Order: sequence, then structure tokens, then C-alpha cells
Amino acid sequence: MDIDQAIKEYLQYLQLERNCSPVTIRGYQGNLRRFTAHLAAQKGCRMLDVAQITTAEIRSYLYALGERGVKAKSLHRELCAIRGFFRFLVEIDLLTQTPAQKIQKPKIPHTKPNPLSEEEI
Repeated sequence: MDIDQAIKEYLQYLQLERNCSPVTIRGYQGNLRRFTAHLAAQKGCRMLDVAQITTAEIRSYLYALGERGVKAKSLHRELCAIRGFFRFLVEIDLLTQTPAQKIQKPKIPHTKPNPLSEEEI
């Protein structure tokens, strides 16, 4: 199946079956559009078949984002969107396994909140 059609079906699933908010759906759509744009640039074509996407290509996308200075929290969100998309494709029997399954989530550093100064209180 063409990736654009698969994304369209996934977004409909999020809206109708998962009852996700429009903001959430737009966020996932943006994540997946950036991913497909990266794949299209790497492969030199616009028509992409979801069955041909590999774990290495997903890793390459996340690496490219990291090289551009995208923070771990944003990389985590990108990976969550991609994982959810591929889990959906397995659920509807379009794929037998997800290429995103073996990719570890980026570690998000824990930061302590800055206490308010006396002037701010």
C-alpha cells in the first residue's frame, strides 16, 4: 500500500476509533509527513510502499533529526508517531511485523524545576 494512503487510513482510525483530538491528529500527521518527506528524498521517489520501509531507514530519519539539533523529547515524539503508525499497519494485517519495533526510544534527560526567586514570589 502507498504510504500516503496508509497514513490517511491511520489518521481516520485515530479520529474514529481512538477518539483522538484534532490537535493530536495534526501532530501525528506532521510527524508522519516529515518522515515520508525524508524517505522520499533518500529514495528519490514520491510513491513509497509501506512494506518496503526498513528499520535502518527509520533509524536514519531519527539520526538526521538529531544531527539537525532536534532534542530527545521531540525525537521521542517522532518515534512514538512512527511506532503507532506501523502497529496500526500490523493490526490491519497490512504488515506482519513493524520495522520500528526494535528501535529504542531516546533517553529524555530529567531536569529539575528552577525554584522561584524571592522577587518572583
